Parts: sequence; structure tokens; C-alpha cells
Amino acid sequence: MKHLSAILLFLLLSQLAFSQKDFRKGYIIQGTDTIKGYVDYRGDKRNAQVTIFKPDLNGAEQRLTPTDIAGYGFEKEGKVYESKPIINNDRKEKESIFLNVLIKGKASIYYYRDADAKDRYYVQKDTSIFELENLKYQVVNPGSEARYERAERRYLSTLSSLFSDCPSFSNQQLSNVRFNHSDLIKITNKYNRCINPASVAKAFTNREDQVKITVGPVLSFSKSTLSFTGNSALGRAEFQNDSHLGGGFSFNMLLPSMSEKLSVQTELLYIPAKFSSPSTRYDAFYYEFQFDLAYLKLPVQLRYTYPKGKVQPFVNGGLVLAYAIKDDNKQIVSHESRFREPTQSSAIAAPNFNHFMNGITAGAGLMCQINNKPLALEIRYDKTSDITKNINLSGSIKGFNLLLSYGF
Repeated sequence: MKHLSAILLFLLLSQLAFSQKDFRKGYIIQGTDTIKGYVDYRGDKRNAQVTIFKPDLNGAEQRLTPTDIAGYGFEKEGKVYESKPIINNDRKEKESIFLNVLIKGKASIYYYRDADAKDRYYVQKDTSIFELENLKYQVVNPGSEARYERAERRYLSTLSSLFSDCPSFSNQQLSNVRFNHSDLIKITNKYNRCINPASVAKAFTNREDQVKITVGPVLSFSKSTLSFTGNSALGRAEFQNDSHLGGGFSFNMLLPSMSEKLSVQTELLYIPAKFSSPSTRYDAFYYEFQFDLAYLKLPVQLRYTYPKGKVQPFVNGGLVLAYAIKDDNKQIVSHESRFREPTQSSAIAAPNFNHFMNGITAGAGLMCQINNKPLALEIRYDKTSDITKNINLSGSIKGFNLLLSYGF
């Protein structure tokens, strides 16, 4: 059930990220005219198919396709899209697409992510445009029936043919070109300089192809509850808890290829917790329980951040792993009788203590920039279960955490 909840939360955050409009300063190109205004900033798949433009933030929205305009772009981000008629080699169909310009010159490189989330690159030389293909397929060994992946780097032969008029190019140079933004930009830039050393090819390198990782300290204020269910004294106990300070390190990984609003948020946290119960009667005995615990927690969440404003709200959710580095627990058993002296004894309350637990977590908060570094305040709920290995007794820890983090 908890894994299903995490999956549903992941889908909800993904839908939120891809459906939220984000207008930024930009322009559209109609014929020979460049019209400035605001353009909806979306992910790679959406940007290739359609864009939404308005002349000012209060103006009417215009939905534009590659057949409506020649292209569009974003001023600050430096991203440029051009409408191009291309042939999809998978479907053998001709279609018009907004291609993301990576470099312009004698030879130009374009990119887009198709409806199947496949990255596609195109090279244009003069007026002809060709797809750069990097085919991957499964091969079965007839002897062992083992499966392995084979790549057919057809893009190398395409580049070799198109760049053959540069005498300084070698097959060795091309053989080292990987199928990604940076390598294709570099090799095309070398070719353009070879053909015309005086020309300056414009590389649109502002697109951040790599993930961004932010690391920093985090302070935690936790208030949790412990509960057990089962036909035992532990199952009837009602625990009191204290609030505790903890902390650790925060890691955020931005996923620009999916959406600049989505990131993976994780922490390594030290979370102490103490629980005690008042005297509970069970089978003519009185039980008191004490748990002095400390956990290392590893929450892994998908985070959606609203991109506008100086203070940006965010929500996140996912799974959490917990390992107990301290598991002190005991029960004090008292017995009183009219026929003999009162007795008291102590023992381990949970002899089958489970050091590894997992659960679900979700939170919301606010983030701002201090010296261009993110400062975030978050309220988070988590629940971990299976605190014991006893099949007749189940226990869980759930509660709220207030987290203050700063990133570098």
C-alpha cells in the first residue's frame, strides 16, 4: 500500500510539473518579424510540438504550432527553437517540429525529444537536413541464449560524409564523438572553423544538459509517535513522546531533461526519538515501556518547485529508508498481590527488534535564494513500519519533521 501511495504521488507531481504554465521573456518569429513578449517554458517534449505566446503577462494567450511560426526563443535562458520539416526515420513520416538549436553555422545541430521520450539529433548543412541515428537493439546469443545490447552508431558515418570537405578531419576524431549535446556541438564547431576560420559559429550552450546537484547541511526538529498493534501488553500501551533535534546533509538533483521544475530530493538524516508509556495493566501485571532510539534515515523524494517569485513553494513525496543505530528498549513489569510482597522486574521490550525499516514520506515548504544559494524550510510527514520481526506484533513510527536546509 505504501509503495502504491508513493507511485501515485510521483505521478501527481509529474503531472503538476508538466501541466503548470511558466511564462518567461522571449519572442516568436513570424516570417521575417521578431515579436517580443512572453513564452510558456516547458519540457523538451512539449516544446517540440507547440508553444504558447502572449505579448505581455496580461495579454491573451496564443497557441502556436510549427506550421504557424518560423520559431521562438527565450531571452534569459538562451534557448532557441526553429520550425523544421523533418522525416522521422522510425515512422518514415514527414512532419514539422520545433527543433532546439544547439549550434548554427555552415553545419548546424538540432535536437528534440519525441513523444516516446527518445532523444533525436539532426544535422543541417546548406539546405539539407539529416537525422543522426544511434540505434540500440537486443541481440540473443544462440549458444547461451544470453541477451545483450548492441549499438549501431550510424551518426558517425553521416557526420563523416557531411564533413568530408574538411581535410583536417580524421576518422579517429569522429570515432570518439558521443551521442550527446556537448560532443556533437564540439565536433560541429571544429568543422565550421575548418571550412571558414574567420566565421564564428553560434553555439547555444545555455541549455543545461547535465543534472545539477546541490549539497548542504540540514537541521531537523522532529515530533513522532510510536504505536503497536497485537494481543500483548505492547499492543495496549499508549506512548508519550518528546521532541528532538537532529540533522544531516541534503542532496538535490535537478532533472532539466524532464522538467526544470522537477528534482530528486534526498537527505541523510540522524533522527533520535524517545518514547515511554505509563503503567498499563495486562493479565494481572502492570507494564511500563521505554524506547530510546536513534535512526539514520534516507528519504528519496520527487520534488516539484513552483519556479516563479523570490519565495518559491515546493511539494515532494516518496519513500524513506531507516536504520536504527540505537535500539535501547525495556519493559518494567510489576505485580502486586494481597498474599505476597510486590515484585518488579525488567526485560527487553522488543527482543525481535527490526533495525531496517521503510515507509512513505511527503512534505511541503518554501525556498528562497540567499547569495544565490537555496535556503529551504519544510514541514514533512513520514511513516515507517515493521519495527519488530514478531509476526504477532506490528509497530510503526510516524510523525512530523520541520527541516531547515541550505545548499551549496
